[in-house]
Amino acid sequence: MPARFELDESPTPENEERRRSIHARLVPTSTFATDDIAQHIEEASSMTASDIIGALSLLARYMGDQLAQGHRVHLDGIGYFQMTLETPPAATSKEIKGNKIRCKSVYFRPEKKLKNRLKLATFVRDDKKNLRAPNYSQKEIESFLEGYFEENTFIVRSSFQYHCRLTRYA
Repeated sequence: MPARFELDESPTPENEERRRSIHARLVPTSTFATDDIAQHIEEASSMTASDIIGALSLLARYMGDQLAQGHRVHLDGIGYFQMTLETPPAATSKEIKGNKIRCKSVYFRPEKKLKNRLKLATFVRDDKKNLRAPNYSQKEIESFLEGYFEENTFIVRSSFQYHCRLTRYA
């Protein structure tokens, strides 16, 4: 099954003259959860879904422990995981103390085998989404929200972004 994509206008930094640029963005169709993965592996092997879920749970805990100790974790056929750090702004290195450093995120670098498998992916344009038009006025957004809240009691960020054609970062 091909992966879906939508077209998005690339943001242009202020004070920069640049021709309009469009890029493709993946439209996730669903989240393939641990239970789904365990079920598929169970059907293709002699392991039970419970055993797989237990092993994945232990793997997650062990990976967290190793990453917290500053190690990089490599999973054959998948890739490398490494913790990234953040610090408060500082003018000199003497201002940065160990107790001020925090884990920012986990960086993932896919292994070549995985990247090569993904190069075989096929794509189809999602007909439910159009090219985003990120220039809705404040008044147009407010008008949409008024109509939306006549029928709904709340809105989640992703739905708001979709309907107002906004990106998470713009």
